[in-house]
Amino acid sequence: MSYPACEDDIKMIEITVSSIENTERSITKGSDEHLDLILDIRDGLSENTFLIRKVVDDIEQHFNSYTVEKAQNLLAKIFPVFNLTKSINALIEKLGLSNA
Repeated sequence: MSYPACEDDIKMIEITVSSIENTERSITKGSDEHLDLILDIRDGLSENTFLIRKVVDDIEQHFNSYTVEKAQNLLAKIFPVFNLTKSINALIEKLGLSNA
């Protein structure tokens, strides 16, 4: 039996992880570059925020339709989001951009 809602949520998580990874790379690169890169980072962070909000909303909306197996798969996919956001927060703090 297929659960398209869960599969859509997993795809959304994968897109979010990819977006966060790209933002992390931009922050690392942007710390030695010009304003254009800083603006790219800001745009990346805005996109990350939107994607994370969408993932949370989708999971909340479809939560009752998940089987145990699908929920476990979803959890395995979402853990990189937590680690990547911690990494981005640490980079922002390290670069002194948290109050900018």
